[in-house]
Amino acid sequence: MKCHFVYSVPLSGANMKIASLCRKGLVALQRRGARINAIGRRRNVNTASWPKRYPCTVTASLYEGLNSHMPTLLYDLREELTAHVEKDDILLGHPQFPFRKGLFGVTGRTMLGRNKPLVA
Repeated sequence: MKCHFVYSVPLSGANMKIASLCRKGLVALQRRGARINAIGRRRNVNTASWPKRYPCTVTASLYEGLNSHMPTLLYDLREELTAHVEKDDILLGHPQFPFRKGLFGVTGRTMLGRNKPLVA
């Protein structure tokens, strides 16, 4: 059993404009079906360097707490891919924001997918 946690993940890198453009490009590729990870590591994420402001602190606290109890994979709510869940996996998901009709983020796509996770 593992947890798939979908929330806001901060951009990383010294230049935030470049990091933002890179993430937008990766999400655009995901939208076209590419299996690309737009945030880097999903497991054992080091949150120590993240900004000490909301929502980063919320994401870091929840991720670290969950990861201390079970393997936890981290997704950014803006990503457009389906989490590969198994029968006993848990999805703790935030819907895509802002909502755009006909488009779904990780949470929506995973709930519409073939394998249904336990929902928290």
